[in-house]
Amino acid sequence: YVVSSACNFRSGRIDQVALDDFKNHLAGVLGSSGNYENYAIYTRQSVTRSPDTPHVRFFSVHDNALDWGRRQDAFPSMEGAAMLGRHFNDLFDCSQSHWMGQNVIAAPGN
Repeated sequence: YVVSSACNFRSGRIDQVALDDFKNHLAGVLGSSGNYENYAIYTRQSVTRSPDTPHVRFFSVHDNALDWGRRQDAFPSMEGAAMLGRHFNDLFDCSQSHWMGQNVIAAPGN
């Protein structure tokens, strides 16, 4: 189960220092919580840009939608979550989508 967020900086321009600071903040808060063990989050910036291209994309990977929901429910009570949420909202304006997939072709040997 993958959640993707296409985000633009509220400032209207890519700010690499602010992005790096946010990623460190994110790692610190999520890394201190047992709810986010076996959790992966990735960031991606486009190689080429157009006016409609998001500044950055965030992808989080979960076992399934229930796993994602448990983390969403636990997040508000985590230490540092409120500050992280404010940090995110101050920097980014995002749209979010959720993706589910399944293996439709067995791997060789299976």
